[in-house]
Amino acid sequence: MIEIKFYENKDHYKEVMFVREDVFIREQGFSTDEDEIDNHCIHVLFYDDNKPFATGRIFIEDGNTVIGRVCVLEDYRGKGYGVQIIRQLEAKAKEMGASSTHLGAQVQAKEFYEKLGYTEYGEIYYDEYCPHIHMKHVL
Repeated sequence: MIEIKFYENKDHYKEVMFVREDVFIREQGFSTDEDEIDNHCIHVLFYDDNKPFATGRIFIEDGNTVIGRVCVLEDYRGKGYGVQIIRQLEAKAKEMGASSTHLGAQVQAKEFYEKLGYTEYGEIYYDEYCPHIHMKHVL
């Protein structure tokens, strides 16, 4: 059974990092995935029979509501969970009073976000070796 849970503290952090480390470090080759933002954001976790398999986070930065660290374990891809993560975080953003959401997309995932109504802005930038682009969606 699929469950979706939001967390505002670090009691769940081991589960969040289980998913993020598998995707961002082991699969994509980033050297680290933890940062100071994890201490003050809201995480969403998707579970299948109590096993975490997808996650994302939302936080406020410079007055913008930012979505980040969206990832799904390989066995669960292609089933719409990435879209569900974004929609869950957008709903949370609305609850927080946001009128738009921002994110830094890996360039290879830009088309995924465009299909969800996001538009790019600014220049391409690099997070470690990986090109990213800023994107925004009006809620």
